[in-house]
Amino acid sequence: MAVLGLARQARELTGSPNLCMVGGVALNCLANGLLQRENLFENLWIQPAAGDAGGALGAALLGAHALLATPRGVPADAPDSQRGSLLGPSYSADTL
Repeated sequence: MAVLGLARQARELTGSPNLCMVGGVALNCLANGLLQRENLFENLWIQPAAGDAGGALGAALLGAHALLATPRGVPADAPDSQRGSLLGPSYSADTL
């Protein structure tokens, strides 16, 4: 699988224990499950707006870091860090 091959190469080149994925391919549940089972990375994070428009977010973050010297990472006092990303409405067992 191409995704697994690219992930292995990314791990080898960077040595990072973390993988963050965005874009349309990040919506592939089978590939994501395979990546998790392979245990190549300690942390696998799929950006919640993982459609192709999610690439703009990555470009903005790269620009902020590379051009504006904004430090990477989530500030300790950040109120959310996307833990509150909405997954849609909830339904009770009675509604299903």
